[in-house]
Amino acid sequence: MKKSFKIGLFFGGFGPDVIDGTANSDVIFGGFGNDRINSGAGHDRVFGGFGDDTILGAAGSDTIFGGAGTDTAIYEGGVDDYAISVKPVRGSGPTQVQVSDASGDTDTLRSIEQLYFAADDYTADLTGQNNAVLARDDVAAAAADMATVLAGLSDNDFDFDGDTLQITAIDTSALTGTATLNPDGTISYDAAGAFDDLAEGEVATTTLSYTVTDGRGSVDTATVTITVTGVNDAPTLDLSDVMVFENSTTVLTAVGADVDGDALTYSISGADAALFVIDPATGALAFAEEPDFEAPSDLDGDNVYQIAVTATDTGGLSATSDIAVTVADVDDAPQNSVFVSEIHYDNAGADTGEFIEVAGTAGADLTGWSLVLYNGNGGASYDTISLDGALSGTSGQGYLSVNATGIQNGAPDGIALVAPDGTVIEFLSYEGTMTATNGPAAGLTSIDIGVTENGSDEAGLSLQRLEDGTWTGPITATRDAANEAEIDTPPPLPDGTTLISTIQGSGSASAYVGQTVSVTAVVTMVAENGFYMQEEDSDADGNAATSEGIFVFTGDTPNVTVSYGVTVVGEVAEYFNATQINAQTFEIIGPLVDLPTAAGLSLPFATDDALESVEGMRVSLDIGTDDAPLQVIETFELGRYGEIVVSEGAQYQPTQLYDAQTQAADVDALQEANAANRLTIDDGVAAQNPTEFAYIPNTTDGDNGNGYLDIGDDLSAGGTLRIGAEITAPITGVMSYNFGEYKLIADGPLQIDEATNTDAREAAPADVGGTLQVASVNTLNYFTTLGQDDSNARGADTAEDFARQTDKLVTAITALDADIIGLQELENNGFSDGSAIATLVDALNTRAGADIYAFVDPTGTGGEIGTDAITTGLIYRVDAVSVVNAGILDYTPEGESQLNRPTVAALFEDANGEQITIAVNHFKSKGGSGTGDDADLGDGQGAYNATRTEAAIQLTEWLASDPFGSGDSDYLIIGDLNAYGQEDPVQAIEDAGYTSMLSSLIGEDAFSYTFDGQRGALDQALASSSLTGQVTGITEWHINSLEPNILGYSSEFTDPAWFNADDPYSASDHDPLLIGLDLGNYLNLEVA
Repeated sequence: MKKSFKIGLFFGGFGPDVIDGTANSDVIFGGFGNDRINSGAGHDRVFGGFGDDTILGAAGSDTIFGGAGTDTAIYEGGVDDYAISVKPVRGSGPTQVQVSDASGDTDTLRSIEQLYFAADDYTADLTGQNNAVLARDDVAAAAADMATVLAGLSDNDFDFDGDTLQITAIDTSALTGTATLNPDGTISYDAAGAFDDLAEGEVATTTLSYTVTDGRGSVDTATVTITVTGVNDAPTLDLSDVMVFENSTTVLTAVGADVDGDALTYSISGADAALFVIDPATGALAFAEEPDFEAPSDLDGDNVYQIAVTATDTGGLSATSDIAVTVADVDDAPQNSVFVSEIHYDNAGADTGEFIEVAGTAGADLTGWSLVLYNGNGGASYDTISLDGALSGTSGQGYLSVNATGIQNGAPDGIALVAPDGTVIEFLSYEGTMTATNGPAAGLTSIDIGVTENGSDEAGLSLQRLEDGTWTGPITATRDAANEAEIDTPPPLPDGTTLISTIQGSGSASAYVGQTVSVTAVVTMVAENGFYMQEEDSDADGNAATSEGIFVFTGDTPNVTVSYGVTVVGEVAEYFNATQINAQTFEIIGPLVDLPTAAGLSLPFATDDALESVEGMRVSLDIGTDDAPLQVIETFELGRYGEIVVSEGAQYQPTQLYDAQTQAADVDALQEANAANRLTIDDGVAAQNPTEFAYIPNTTDGDNGNGYLDIGDDLSAGGTLRIGAEITAPITGVMSYNFGEYKLIADGPLQIDEATNTDAREAAPADVGGTLQVASVNTLNYFTTLGQDDSNARGADTAEDFARQTDKLVTAITALDADIIGLQELENNGFSDGSAIATLVDALNTRAGADIYAFVDPTGTGGEIGTDAITTGLIYRVDAVSVVNAGILDYTPEGESQLNRPTVAALFEDANGEQITIAVNHFKSKGGSGTGDDADLGDGQGAYNATRTEAAIQLTEWLASDPFGSGDSDYLIIGDLNAYGQEDPVQAIEDAGYTSMLSSLIGEDAFSYTFDGQRGALDQALASSSLTGQVTGITEWHINSLEPNILGYSSEFTDPAWFNADDPYSASDHDPLLIGLDLGNYLNLEVA
């Protein structure tokens, strides 16, 4: 039989050739030059020839001769896909290598200096040089509650020379938990509680990286992905000791916490547990029968009942908290014995004539009796007043008063009346209760008399005991005489008791305004000038249109307690459209078993007055849905009034998403939806500029120990409340109405998902790629002229504020690391030393330690730009670009007032000779009262839309004229256009052939500013048609628009202690933009 062979013969030339073989057995000669040879299938013979050749070892068993030069054989797989043998040939010939694949084909290579394995991106050197280490990523598993040793991580790593590999370092910057590199090369990982919130069997992942070396100078890194599996965690329960009055059963409600979200079941044990009952589902703890102070039934007979409360989760794990329940005596008026009858301790101005009066049977001898004075700050006694003589008086009742200077020491203060045998007859206090720590009353808890002197009353008044044992006042003092309780005679009680729902009615105002009513209900919240009360559930009228709650105005902080029943007599009033009772008298009944049930609320609200029916009531706002979780959308008033605004889902400016001209119905619909989907959460404190927010939790290491955000926290550890923070449990509190809106006064800390709050902060801007980066930065009125020196200045008021403003801006701009920065809101005070732009550049260079930043003077004279108080500007890195030319575009017609700030533009050239023109802008704001075409048309675009649109048209026409004569049409328009993404000015620039980088690369999620809780992009970046393909990326660095302004530089309304110069957050109110450019290289961008 005759055999035939197909052989292809290929020859390269003298230049760099690309030679592709066939599926036959070919013979290929590369010739001269740096050739690229693909031998194809078949058993080929390849001769590289002269030059640095690249030879692809394809299918078949090939014989490859590299020839002269540095030649590389390429294999498409990874190193593990081949069997490789290396051996020198006899004599001084080149090294011979055999490479076999899984199919059995074997290539024989001679005079080859390098092997390249494409799947691993790995090059092996065959000339005797040390080869690189190839580190491969790993996976590992760990449990959430125990440490794990990660071993064998380097087993899958590779070294061509066969060197022993060793792990020398780890990087835990992306790790959740802790990790330690051990001497034997293993890594110890501990979740350290970070994954305690995982339910049993639920998993999450985290990563670390390690560095491996061959000990000969080669290193590589790999990533270990650790899958952490959740386990059942025990709940936590921390209860405090409690005091209750005799003749009542309510004790407390135990509230445990379980990070896994398990339902908890409550039980009790301990020495006195048989005397109590607890609801296993709610944790409500109560006495089984009303305790009697005079006949204690606890094991020790001391009125201190010992009990342990246990919370157990569904997995059987539990936590126990021991508590002591102290039963206090309900004081009855003493009969024919010595008792304290009158006190004066505080008045306006310097305290005058403070005294304590005792009373009893006329003629009684007080020898050996004493008054021991106690300070509630620590509970220790600080003075003893010895009594002597006899009680003097008529009608069988006698009195004796003693001077008692300095008995106002801050709430509370106590008085113990002590008999000659050392028995404490009574232990009274004012402005709260206290427990004595020494002296005759040691261990006793005082009884608060329930009335106070507040330091604003005139001298000559006192607090006086009535015949029924209760106290009243301040009224005119009756020292050493019978008390007169009739000074402020209360109005006659109305006939019967009126329900709150009847007073509130179903309308916006009460029909009972001006009438005196008597109401008995439960105290639900105490305020600075009154309290809220609500009907018990059993007294509710069942009408959803009528509120069961109301505010009671007392004028100062009343001595009432949440959950206590109170009877109030007073006049109904409408205070700025909020129904309230102006109290004339109120009587404390005592503790009740349960607070009224909170009314459930869900956003959005159907009508503007939907909350009228729950005004003054306890409410519970639910947490929304997975698609629209309840979250913070506004913190603008947090630092001034302690308020935030929440919504279900984020809110966007309608004209950020919809065209006001063609989608007007969508604009209107979204605006209405946004308005209905929001509620203000308030701290209930009337004082401005608060330094603590008890309803905002701080779970970071920077908390000072109280668990909430306040001025004592170290904010460098985080601990803030950002827009976008999601709330994971219903917000409970009381619904108030003031300053024209409904506000929910929170009654405890919110529960925040920190992954959406502090942990969502962007430590650095996202990578935008490119060889040149351009930023747009709003400086928030950077003025070197201080407000305290010039009423027209807009920025810092003091030198200290200006230093803080500079520090924040320098931190933010330095972190952007941009080559060209467009600035807005600089003081328009020229370019000489001491000007705003020169001062900022000096500060940047000081931080950098070298003169790497410079500014552009577009005037060429150092003069001001236009007539507005603020201007735009350009700064740049001198090591990245140089300025070819610069100028301004002034939009103001001659003889008219300036509206738009002039555009500052400059032609820059990079190190490769590529040129680009950057135009930085700040168009007229939306506020004010424009007229004619500039009037606010109600279409969402605000006032002066025509002026902004005309500026956009003039800007593109000016740039199209090639103002600097460069012949290069690469233009980038940046800055605050005061126009959202779908508004006319942006569209006018797009109509001139520009592309919005925000719209094309970020899409509908773009925003750089938050106004009235709605996000939008006022700060724009638009590229000319020739530049668009050279843009590598864009990002909005959200360091400002989502942050509370309490972190900013100004001390006008916030305490400087909130400020942290080491981070960039709240450096301004607009987020900076960062744009990546690769000038001269045109890219096909993936559009959002």
